[in-house]
This record gives sequence, C-alpha cells and structure tokens, in this order.
Amino acid sequence: MNVNFADAWPWLQWVLAAAGVVGFLVAVIKGVPPAWRALTTFVTTINDLSDLPSELAKQKRFRIEVRAILSNQDKTLAGQNLVLAKQDTKIGEIHHEVQYNDGSSAKDAIGRVEKGVAGLYTLTAQLREELDELKKGKDQ
Repeated sequence: MNVNFADAWPWLQWVLAAAGVVGFLVAVIKGVPPAWRALTTFVTTINDLSDLPSELAKQKRFRIEVRAILSNQDKTLAGQNLVLAKQDTKIGEIHHEVQYNDGSSAKDAIGRVEKGVAGLYTLTAQLREELDELKKGKDQ
C-alpha cells in the first residue's frame, strides 16, 4: 500500500501543511535564543581580543611600577623605622611627664600648684573673716 500526499483529502493536506509550518516556527523560536547567545558571546570575544594588545601593555606597565615600588621598599621601611623610633622616644617623654614620679614630672608639679592654690584660698578666706570681724568691731 503506497500512501501519497497528493492522494490525501484536501482538508487533511491543509492540516498537515499547517502542522508543518507551526512545527517549523516553534523550532525557529526555540532555536533563536541559544543562537543569539552564541552570536553575542562570539562578538564579545572578538571585541575583547581586539582590546588585548592594549591590555597587555597596561599589564606590562603595571608590573614595571610594582617592581619599582618593591625595589624602594627597603628604603621606605628604613625611613618608617626611623620615624617610629623618634615617635617612641617622644611618647616615652610624654609618658614620663604625665605620671607621678617623685616630683620631677609635670603631673607632680601640677599637684603642687593645686595644693598651693588651695592653701591660698584657705588663707584668703581666713583673712576675709578677720577683716569682717575688724569691720564689725570698728562699727560698734
């Protein structure tokens, strides 16, 4: 038994043709996004490859700068060590002045001054009382 498309009923021919067209459209629609992604990736890769020489040149300049920095690192560290040593000395001096140490620090001197001023306040208060008493005695 041979089946020939031309021998089929006309409406069946239309249904089969429409099904073929719909199938083709579905295949195209499903195939376009992956094809588009592949095309986009390809174009991006080509663009990146065209930028490669300038990127390699930048990378080479960066390596040269890093080597220059690293070659000066010993000098920089030595300079930093000197600065830190000076700061340690100054911090030690400051620490000496802000701690009690039997009279030779600024903190000790401030304590003596405060004690002396407190004594002056007491003396002044006593003198005012005596003056007030003298004034009362004179007024009577």
